[in-house]
Amino acid sequence: MGVFALLLVLSSCGKKKEDPKPGPKPTLSFTTSQGLVTGDVIVAPDEVIKIAVNITTSGSSLKTLKVDRDNNKIPEFNNNIDTKTISGTNYTEIITINTPSTESSTPYKYNFTATAEDGQSSTTTLQVTIAKPLGPKVKFSPNQILGVQTNPSIGSFYEVQKATVYNTIEA
Repeated sequence: MGVFALLLVLSSCGKKKEDPKPGPKPTLSFTTSQGLVTGDVIVAPDEVIKIAVNITTSGSSLKTLKVDRDNNKIPEFNNNIDTKTISGTNYTEIITINTPSTESSTPYKYNFTATAEDGQSSTTTLQVTIAKPLGPKVKFSPNQILGVQTNPSIGSFYEVQKATVYNTIEA
């Protein structure tokens, strides 16, 4: 009995195992490239924006990427799933978001949060303001061949509204 008590005392006197210290926080940034949003922006209603998210860590492996708007799920993003499982020490993804259809003078805050396996996380916020366009949307039409005024087979008058070419008699 005394031996058992001695073993119990000796086993409890050993060094306590310490929890490992968390590593550095992940670094989250937006990649600059043609057609990608990299900072706060003003867009028209129902506009599609693309954001290239780049995440790196020198600590433990990456675990999740969470994207939300004003701390709520984004209905028009990734089937309303706001958290994605990721891995490795480097991760890049182009995220496409359809902006809301109504104007708002208050910017929407899109939060991008990267979390590592050790629980360390970092958040970057992008503000998107939805504003009425300054003018009408530009309408593009295919190239049109126009003839001279007296050419009977190739018209020389172009109507922008209907994207139609007319000859002299029709005009």
